[in-house]
Order: sequence, then C-alpha cells, then structure tokens
Amino acid sequence: MAEPLKNKLDKSFILRLSRALDKSYEGFSAASFLRNVLNKEWKDLELKQRLSHICRVMAQHLPSEYPKALEAVLKAAPDFSGFEALFFPEFVATYGLDKKHVKISRQALVELTQYSSAEFAVRPFIMGSPQSTMQWMLKLSNHKNYHVRRLASEGCRPRLPWAPALPEFKNDPGPILPILEKLKNDPELYVQRSVANNLNDIAKDNPEITLRLAKNWAKNKPTKETMWIINHGLRSLVKAGHPQALAIVGYSEPKQLKIGSVRLSSQSVTLGDKLGFQFSVANNSTKTQNLMIDYIVHHRKKNGEQTPKVFKLKKVKLSPGETLHINKRHHFKEISTRKYYSGQHALQLQVNGKTLPKKRFELTTP
Repeated sequence: MAEPLKNKLDKSFILRLSRALDKSYEGFSAASFLRNVLNKEWKDLELKQRLSHICRVMAQHLPSEYPKALEAVLKAAPDFSGFEALFFPEFVATYGLDKKHVKISRQALVELTQYSSAEFAVRPFIMGSPQSTMQWMLKLSNHKNYHVRRLASEGCRPRLPWAPALPEFKNDPGPILPILEKLKNDPELYVQRSVANNLNDIAKDNPEITLRLAKNWAKNKPTKETMWIINHGLRSLVKAGHPQALAIVGYSEPKQLKIGSVRLSSQSVTLGDKLGFQFSVANNSTKTQNLMIDYIVHHRKKNGEQTPKVFKLKKVKLSPGETLHINKRHHFKEISTRKYYSGQHALQLQVNGKTLPKKRFELTTP
C-alpha cells in the first residue's frame, strides 16, 4: 500500500521550511515554529488539515502586517514545490483578501502558482469580486508561463474537485468562456487538460452551452490541440450517450448496423468472479462507420432499484460489409467506491449512444 501523502509533510520537511522562513524573515523563531507545527495533534491531522495548520502557524510567526509577511513568504516559496507547498497560496487566500491587499495578493498567486498551484487559493478572490477577478484571470490566459495560463482556467472551474464549487458559474458559465477561447489552442498539455476539465464541469450543469461551444470550435478548422480538448471536454456527455456530443467527436448515429443479440456466459455470477458476454456487429451499409461501443452494468442498490455504470469497451472503424465479433469478461470485484448487493442486475450495450435491450442476471454476494 502506498504511503499516505500527508507523511511527506514530516519533521524533516518542517525543519527545512523553518530554515527557509528563518532566512526570509529576520525576526522568525525557527524553534518556536517547529514546536508549534509539530504539536500533539499533528500526527492525527490529514493532508489538507496539515497544510492549513502550517499556514496558520506560519502566520503566527511572521510579521502581523500582511505585506511584510507576504514578502517573507515569497522569498521562501521558491525552495518548495508541488502539493507540499500548497500552504503558501493558502496563506494568500487566508490573509490577503482585504481590498487594499488584493493587487499584491493576485501578483503573489501568479508567482506562487509557478512553484506549486494556486487554483484553490484564487477561488475566494473569485467569490469575493467575481467580475474584477475574472477580468484579471482573462489577462493571465495570455501569460508566457504555462503554469499561470493553467491557473486562468483551473481556478475558475465550476466544480473543481476538493474545492468549494462556484454556484454563480454553475448557473451561468459565461464569464469563463472567454478564457477557454483564449486557451483552446494552447500548446501545453497541462493547460489543455485544464481547459477540457473546465469544459466538462460546465457540461454537467449547462450541456447546451458546452455543446454549442464545442461545435463552433470543431467546425472552424480546429488544431489538434483544440480537438484533443473537445474530445476530453465532452467525455461525460459522450459516456452518457449524448447524440450531439458523439456527433461532434465523430460518432454519428449508425446506419444499417446489425448488432447480434448479447449472449451471457452465465445467468448468475458471484462477487469476485467474472461474467463473460459476447456479441457481433455488422456494417451492412456502403460506407465506413466510426463506432464507439460501450456497455452498461445496472447495479442493484440496497433498496432494490438499479443504477447504471457505463464502461468503455471499444472504438473501431467498421468497413462496409465487415463484421466485428467481441468477447468480453466483466470482473465483479470489491472496490472502495461501490457496495454490491445480491439480486438481479443487468448488462446493456451502447453503440454511438444507442442502447440495446438489457440482459438480466443474478449477482450473489458473500
């Protein structure tokens, strides 16, 4: 089992941090800082709690005047990177929201995001002053440093994981769209992923806006970077079998396609075992067809109802007259994110968003 990430913030790390802060601020007490961070509660704190705790103790040992404290933070920050340094941007988000400090706080986030990441820290600024902050982030989308360009997109995601949602943008993502337009051809995959994830977030609340934007991008001689973003950004809609999303990424409604009946290897399966199924797909048209073949397992819930889960199976170009034979085994194994219940389940094919009749079977759990 992998070691918990929180353990990377160990005594040696805190000691290194205390030395860096001692160099950046003359009145810093390294011994007191070390003692207060590594208090009796430290071992029980999880990763995010440890980061916040470091941030608070750091504030207690730096100047009470925010600009002076920020100066010390910015001097120490370049010696640290990755998630381990997230307490530096958090310091800005916690203590630098006052209107008189917004300008230097924003500039600090531009610098800090190049060492770690400031997508969490920028969100309080968006929630406090959405219009001015988004205008500033639009400017960041032109920055020469790709970490900063990513911040422009990642920071305003409506549903950024592990961060408070932005209800205003879930309701109306309009302020985000100019940033995505600026970044849709970005050469850095790191930025492309962020733009695609932002697009996917928007699709969960405003699918019509996402589809309209993606369709417009796709029809205007898109670059390979833009098409990658479109494909990745529409993934939730594609997985759900949305016909317009599928068409945009090249999987239109199939014509003259014959799909053989699904045959299960058994009418029952035990948790921990595999259920086999097989079927055929024949292209009876005169044109090659792009097919996205998925399958859906309808899991039984505790109350007896079923909930669907889509699994990717195969993407294929099927020539005229060609028949594809598929054999697949689905493993019903215990995972932390799903609880299995005995009883009737079902398996269902989905081809370019079109679903076939369900094939029912029984699952037995210990």
